[in-house]
Amino acid sequence: MKNLTAVACGILLCALPHPACAKIFGELGGFDVQANESDAETPNSGSCIMMNEYEGPGDTQLVITRYLNNPDIVVVTSLNYNWSTKNDQKYKLRYEIDDFYYERETMGFSYGGKKGFMAGFPSDDFLPTFASGTTFRIFKDDSTVDRLSLTNSAAAVAGFNRCWQYLKADEALKQKERNRFKGIEKDPFKE
Repeated sequence: MKNLTAVACGILLCALPHPACAKIFGELGGFDVQANESDAETPNSGSCIMMNEYEGPGDTQLVITRYLNNPDIVVVTSLNYNWSTKNDQKYKLRYEIDDFYYERETMGFSYGGKKGFMAGFPSDDFLPTFASGTTFRIFKDDSTVDRLSLTNSAAAVAGFNRCWQYLKADEALKQKERNRFKGIEKDPFKE
């Protein structure tokens, strides 16, 4: 029904959780949800992440990330021990959520011994579609790359949206603090 062709998102930041400045929202709908807050000195460097690990051949890890510095896009990363993708190589893939589909040029990616790919999707379109879906399928030409259940994805996306609201509020408070010290040199004695 939807045919959205676009180049892979230019965000090459790591789409996987890291412990510093993280607020854990817990497991919601089978997905772990967390906010990675901006640090005090770097505006808009935070992100919200929801991640699920699916048992099966190669144990697929699905990660959806939304960054403060590019809120109109969610980055979807899929990783698997069995895949042989190459970092930064482009792959044309078709993502299906029930009757909806997106065609994407993805970017090869690896993390923690798993290899996979990442692509950007419009957040206002992708998240509601993902929340209402029952099955998430990925295809390379006529070959099935993966087929993942979206049981309880509505609960996961609701938690992800709460994470996003928290992250934006946290960023607004940090920006107020940054503004308080605007114009003061970090080290006026540095030569």
